[in-house]
Amino acid sequence: MKRHCRLFALTLLGACLAIAAGCGSNADVRNDAEPPAEESQSVVLLVFDPTILDLSETASLKEWLDGLAEFYMTLPENSRIVVFLVDKGISQKSPLEDMTFGVNPEFQGEERHKKQLADHFAELRPRLEAAWKSAHAAEAIKKPTSCIASSLYASNKYLASYAHAKTKYRFFLVLVSDMMESCDEWGKPINIEKGTAELDHLRQVTVDLSQVSRAVVVQVPNHFLVTPVESESISAFWHSFFEKAGVKPEALIYSSSFPMDLDFGPG
Repeated sequence: MKRHCRLFALTLLGACLAIAAGCGSNADVRNDAEPPAEESQSVVLLVFDPTILDLSETASLKEWLDGLAEFYMTLPENSRIVVFLVDKGISQKSPLEDMTFGVNPEFQGEERHKKQLADHFAELRPRLEAAWKSAHAAEAIKKPTSCIASSLYASNKYLASYAHAKTKYRFFLVLVSDMMESCDEWGKPINIEKGTAELDHLRQVTVDLSQVSRAVVVQVPNHFLVTPVESESISAFWHSFFEKAGVKPEALIYSSSFPMDLDFGPG
């Protein structure tokens, strides 16, 4: 009798252990099956206008690029910077630069990220300076290459490439320009230097920037003789342009300097 009891007890204990092991295994499977929280990647479209300022204003250009360098250092980990130059035919050209910055989870990874940003901008800066010098060459200034609307259209095309992406993204547009359109790509030559009536034809141009979480226009002072009324008209036009492009009014920032506190957090 005692032998039978002992065998029953051992059998019962083995069954309990098997059930416990099975429960633990199922719990592990359920935890592994849960996908980790997905962080959205910040994609910054930087559109730089090399036609800003005069050739004699190299000191001013240095100040603007210094400001851009400071802004560059605010780019977070897990971000991508795509650089376009305002130019004629820009929608058929590849971006000047397309760089992704990953996440470094190791100790002092944030410091290494900052160094990577600084090193990358050190390579980008002379390319922006070279583009500025080329845009101010004697022959270049005679050509209507300040195609701001075309550059925004190029940004539009770039955003369209993410249409079927499965990863989450947040898009930011930073446009550095004096906002003085001078271009002949939209069926009729447009030159705001001749007056704000030139904007009438450009009002027909539309692009889609509705995916942009924030659009920042860093407005560089222009060296053209425009009255305060004309300046107001130009500003109102571009506000309307971005509104038609799908950028919400609260998402559009006009600034005379680079934003150092742009919210790259999850949207």
